Amino acid sequence: MKVRLEDISRFIEDHNLSPLCQTEDEMVTISDASLSGKDEVETPDDYWSILVERDSEMKAKQAKWDAEYSAISLHRKAGMECEANGDIDEAINEYAESIRLGENAENDMFHAFGYSYTRIIVLLDKVKRFAKEIDYIEAVLNHSMKDSERGKYAARLEKTKVKLVKQSNDGRI
Repeated sequence: MKVRLEDISRFIEDHNLSPLCQTEDEMVTISDASLSGKDEVETPDDYWSILVERDSEMKAKQAKWDAEYSAISLHRKAGMECEANGDIDEAINEYAESIRLGENAENDMFHAFGYSYTRIIVLLDKVKRFAKEIDYIEAVLNHSMKDSERGKYAARLEKTKVKLVKQSNDGRI
Protein backbone atom coordinates (compact mmCIF):
# COMPACT_ATOMS: atom_id res chain seq x y z
CA MET A 1 0.00 0.00 0.00
CA LYS A 2 1.15 3.55 -0.61
CA VAL A 3 1.60 5.62 2.53
CA ARG A 4 2.30 9.31 2.80
CA LEU A 5 5.59 10.14 4.50
CA GLU A 6 3.93 12.54 6.89
CA ASP A 7 1.44 9.82 7.90
CA ILE A 8 4.30 7.53 8.92
CA SER A 9 5.94 10.10 11.16
CA ARG A 10 2.55 11.16 12.56
CA PHE A 11 1.60 7.53 13.29
CA ILE A 12 4.89 6.93 15.11
CA GLU A 13 4.47 10.11 17.13
CA ASP A 14 0.74 9.66 17.87
CA HIS A 15 1.29 6.08 19.08
CA ASN A 16 4.38 6.98 21.10
CA LEU A 17 6.52 4.55 19.11
CA SER A 18 10.29 4.64 18.97
CA PRO A 19 11.61 5.80 15.59
CA LEU A 20 13.76 2.67 15.78
CA CYS A 21 10.66 0.53 15.17
CA GLN A 22 11.46 1.12 11.51
CA THR A 23 14.17 -0.98 9.91
CA GLU A 24 17.24 0.68 8.48
CA ASP A 25 16.02 -0.16 4.98
CA GLU A 26 12.66 1.47 5.68
CA MET A 27 14.36 4.60 6.98
CA VAL A 28 16.59 4.75 3.88
CA THR A 29 13.58 4.31 1.60
CA ILE A 30 11.71 7.11 3.40
CA SER A 31 14.77 9.41 3.34
CA ASP A 32 15.39 8.72 -0.34
CA ALA A 33 11.74 9.41 -1.16
CA SER A 34 11.80 12.64 0.81
CA LEU A 35 15.05 13.81 -0.78
CA SER A 36 13.74 13.05 -4.27
CA GLY A 37 10.59 15.09 -3.63
CA LYS A 38 8.20 12.16 -3.28
CA ASP A 39 5.58 12.29 -0.59
CA GLU A 40 4.65 8.58 -0.56
CA VAL A 41 6.35 5.20 -0.23
CA GLU A 42 5.21 1.65 -0.79
CA THR A 43 4.72 -0.34 2.44
CA PRO A 44 3.26 -3.74 3.35
CA ASP A 45 -0.50 -3.75 3.86
CA ASP A 46 -0.09 -4.39 7.59
CA TYR A 47 2.68 -1.78 8.05
CA TRP A 48 1.00 -0.04 10.98
CA SER A 49 0.66 -3.25 12.97
CA ILE A 50 4.23 -4.23 12.06
CA LEU A 51 5.49 -0.95 13.54
CA VAL A 52 3.46 -1.42 16.72
CA GLU A 53 4.66 -5.02 17.12
CA ARG A 54 8.31 -4.08 16.61
CA ASP A 55 7.99 -1.25 19.11
CA SER A 56 6.37 -3.55 21.65
CA GLU A 57 9.18 -6.09 21.24
CA MET A 58 11.81 -3.36 21.62
CA LYS A 59 10.16 -2.03 24.76
CA ALA A 60 9.91 -5.54 26.25
CA LYS A 61 13.62 -6.12 25.56
CA GLN A 62 14.47 -2.77 27.13
CA ALA A 63 12.36 -3.55 30.21
CA LYS A 64 14.15 -6.90 30.56
CA TRP A 65 17.53 -5.18 30.22
CA ASP A 66 16.54 -2.55 32.81
CA ALA A 67 15.33 -5.19 35.27
CA GLU A 68 18.51 -7.26 34.89
CA TYR A 69 20.73 -4.21 35.27
CA SER A 70 18.84 -3.00 38.34
CA ALA A 71 19.00 -6.36 40.12
CA ILE A 72 22.71 -6.79 39.40
CA SER A 73 23.46 -3.23 40.47
CA LEU A 74 21.43 -3.55 43.64
CA HIS A 75 23.67 -6.38 44.85
CA ARG A 76 26.86 -4.73 43.60
CA LYS A 77 25.99 -1.57 45.52
CA ALA A 78 24.98 -3.58 48.60
CA GLY A 79 28.37 -5.32 48.42
CA MET A 80 30.10 -1.96 48.28
CA GLU A 81 28.13 -0.74 51.29
CA CYS A 82 28.85 -3.90 53.31
CA GLU A 83 32.52 -3.63 52.42
CA ALA A 84 32.61 0.02 53.49
CA ASN A 85 31.02 -1.01 56.82
CA GLY A 86 33.63 -3.72 57.33
CA ASP A 87 31.22 -6.64 56.86
CA ILE A 88 33.46 -8.66 54.56
CA ASP A 89 31.42 -11.89 54.60
CA GLU A 90 28.21 -10.09 53.66
CA ALA A 91 30.06 -8.08 51.00
CA ILE A 92 31.30 -11.35 49.51
CA ASN A 93 27.72 -12.69 49.51
CA GLU A 94 26.38 -9.57 47.79
CA TYR A 95 29.12 -9.50 45.16
CA ALA A 96 28.57 -13.23 44.56
CA GLU A 97 24.86 -12.60 43.98
CA SER A 98 25.63 -9.73 41.61
CA ILE A 99 27.91 -12.05 39.65
CA ARG A 100 25.38 -14.91 39.68
CA LEU A 101 22.65 -12.64 38.34
CA GLY A 102 24.99 -11.17 35.74
CA GLU A 103 26.21 -14.51 34.51
CA ASN A 104 22.62 -15.76 34.17
CA ALA A 105 21.25 -12.62 32.52
CA GLU A 106 19.84 -12.84 29.01
CA ASN A 107 21.71 -9.67 28.08
CA ASP A 108 25.44 -9.07 28.24
CA MET A 109 25.72 -7.35 31.60
CA PHE A 110 29.44 -7.68 32.31
CA HIS A 111 29.72 -3.90 32.55
CA ALA A 112 27.27 -4.09 35.47
CA PHE A 113 28.95 -6.88 37.43
CA GLY A 114 32.61 -6.77 36.38
CA TYR A 115 33.40 -4.65 39.44
CA SER A 116 31.86 -7.37 41.63
CA TYR A 117 34.45 -9.80 40.28
CA THR A 118 37.25 -7.39 41.10
CA ARG A 119 36.09 -6.88 44.67
CA ILE A 120 35.15 -10.48 45.48
CA ILE A 121 38.57 -11.67 44.32
CA VAL A 122 40.29 -9.13 46.59
CA LEU A 123 38.04 -9.96 49.55
CA LEU A 124 38.40 -13.72 49.16
CA ASP A 125 42.16 -13.26 49.19
CA LYS A 126 41.86 -11.13 52.31
CA VAL A 127 40.00 -13.89 54.17
CA LYS A 128 42.28 -16.56 52.68
CA ARG A 129 39.57 -18.46 50.77
CA PHE A 130 41.98 -19.21 47.96
CA ALA A 131 40.06 -22.08 46.32
CA LYS A 132 37.01 -19.84 45.90
CA GLU A 133 39.21 -16.96 44.72
CA ILE A 134 40.65 -19.24 42.03
CA ASP A 135 37.12 -20.12 40.87
CA TYR A 136 36.25 -16.45 40.47
CA ILE A 137 39.51 -15.58 38.72
CA GLU A 138 39.00 -18.43 36.25
CA ALA A 139 35.41 -17.30 35.68
CA VAL A 140 36.32 -13.66 35.06
CA LEU A 141 38.99 -14.76 32.58
CA ASN A 142 36.18 -16.17 30.42
CA HIS A 143 35.02 -12.61 29.73
CA SER A 144 36.30 -10.21 27.13
CA MET A 145 38.77 -7.69 28.55
CA LYS A 146 41.89 -5.76 27.67
CA ASP A 147 45.06 -7.82 27.37
CA SER A 148 46.67 -5.87 30.22
CA GLU A 149 43.75 -6.68 32.52
CA ARG A 150 43.77 -10.33 31.41
CA GLY A 151 47.48 -10.48 32.20
CA LYS A 152 46.90 -9.16 35.72
CA TYR A 153 44.21 -11.76 36.40
CA ALA A 154 46.36 -14.55 34.93
CA ALA A 155 49.29 -13.55 37.15
CA ARG A 156 47.02 -13.34 40.17
CA LEU A 157 45.66 -16.80 39.37
CA GLU A 158 49.14 -18.29 39.46
CA LYS A 159 50.00 -16.54 42.74
CA THR A 160 46.73 -17.66 44.30
CA LYS A 161 47.36 -21.26 43.26
CA VAL A 162 50.70 -21.11 45.07
CA LYS A 163 48.95 -19.69 48.15
CA LEU A 164 46.39 -22.51 48.03
CA VAL A 165 49.12 -25.17 47.84
CA LYS A 166 50.97 -23.58 50.76
CA GLN A 167 47.72 -23.34 52.75
CA SER A 168 46.97 -26.99 51.96
CA ASN A 169 50.45 -28.09 53.01
CA ASP A 170 50.06 -26.17 56.27
CA GLY A 171 46.77 -28.01 56.87
CA ARG A 172 44.72 -24.79 56.95
CA ILE A 173 42.08 -25.62 54.39
